[in-house]
Amino acid sequence: REVKTLNERIEGLSALVRAADSSAKREHGRVMQLRALVQEKELETKNQEIMETRIEHQASQVDLQIASLSAARDEAIKVAERIEKKAEKSQGKMRAKIEEQAKELQRRDEILHIMSTKLQESNPGMTFRLPTPRGPNEEDPTGTPGGEE
Repeated sequence: REVKTLNERIEGLSALVRAADSSAKREHGRVMQLRALVQEKELETKNQEIMETRIEHQASQVDLQIASLSAARDEAIKVAERIEKKAEKSQGKMRAKIEEQAKELQRRDEILHIMSTKLQESNPGMTFRLPTPRGPNEEDPTGTPGGEE
């Protein structure tokens, strides 16, 4: 009887061991699934960090390009301003030269008028077309502005 009771206990304990072993295998499977899930999440986190690093690098490259373009724009503005100043200076010089030439032509017109008048006075029988002196903004009958040829 005691052997039978012991055998029954051994069978009960064996069943408990088998159940515990089966439960342990199921739990081990769950642990392995959770480890795989943790590894997958860690990999996703690392990939996201890599993407963030790439984006930060691209952003810094864009910032450098913007700074470079801004510097180039500033330099272009400076060059344009220098060219504009030179052009204004050159226009002023040209305007002064034109005014000087206009005065010289007006003076020549006056001299020619005086000489023609004296020639007419010294030759009263001859007829001359006497040019009249013109101002710098007047036009002669041929259409050329005063002081210019």
